[in-house]
Amino acid sequence: MTGDLPHVNRKSYATHLRSRYAYGRQAFSLNIANPMANPMHRIGVAALFWCATGALACDYPDLGNLPLRRAVSKVKYLPQTEAWAAAQHEAGQAVQYALQLEQTLQQAGSCYWTVDAMAEGKLWRRFYVTPDGTRVLGEDRKPATARPAARPSAAARATAP
Repeated sequence: MTGDLPHVNRKSYATHLRSRYAYGRQAFSLNIANPMANPMHRIGVAALFWCATGALACDYPDLGNLPLRRAVSKVKYLPQTEAWAAAQHEAGQAVQYALQLEQTLQQAGSCYWTVDAMAEGKLWRRFYVTPDGTRVLGEDRKPATARPAARPSAAARATAP
């Protein structure tokens, strides 16, 4: 019966003894004279740089949850925020502060975390705080007003020249 079947020429795809590729030696790098001439390479390089920009998020200081609490406290104890929160509490509304680490702001070489002040789930204002808590920006991205500096006592002013 086997003699009745027509003979089929089959190509051998076996690997040669000294070859690294299954189908023989191939020079992949010689197929493209200029790798950047290939549109897929250009897209790949652009995607690489696009992904690298996402890695520019704010560094998280290795201090446990202290930076998180400090950022929220910096916003919570601003004079305008305290006045707003007092008015909301008198009206019977709950006040919340939300720190959003995934929404960062890069300005003047500094990185800022986003802190939202909300009442009853509605955004009142958005603030930006550095992870170390040294600077707080308002929605207009200008420094938020801080507590006024303590005035020297009358005795200290009387002795000053």
